[in-house]
Amino acid sequence: MVREYPILPNADAKNKTYMSLNFAVSKSTDPETYLAFDILNDLLLNSPAAPLKKAILDAGIGEDVFGMFDNSILQPYFSINVKNANEDQKEAFKQVVLATLSRLSDEGIDKKQIEAAISKKEFKLREADYGYMPKGLVYSIKAMDSWLYGRKSARPPEIRTNAGQN
Repeated sequence: MVREYPILPNADAKNKTYMSLNFAVSKSTDPETYLAFDILNDLLLNSPAAPLKKAILDAGIGEDVFGMFDNSILQPYFSINVKNANEDQKEAFKQVVLATLSRLSDEGIDKKQIEAAISKKEFKLREADYGYMPKGLVYSIKAMDSWLYGRKSARPPEIRTNAGQN
């Protein structure tokens, strides 16, 4: 699907394309999947060392890569987005994403990166710091994510870590 957006009248359209590759994921009433994809998004796309982000940028596709997991609808989706790319890079983008995900599935992801992503999520959950939004409002919005579709609680499962244990 292609959607157009306005740019300045005399501006060159080169490096002005946004691309998105999306995957349907489980149901919004599955709290384990919700938590897992929040962590996976951070692990794959939200740091300079993130392997999927790195692979896309190393392939010369776009200027920035980001992702999101949206579970506020009955059919959640995981989205991988590139901004400031070129339209002719569409197939390369798709191939790099699929090849990288396949490689990561076969070879695994660095254990330290996984532990860091889990620790970051654990800290955020414990601190309940949502920036400018009051935590009560955030809790209400998160509860509605699954209540709308028949689940009694949207509370994610506990994160268990072995930090400090041998």
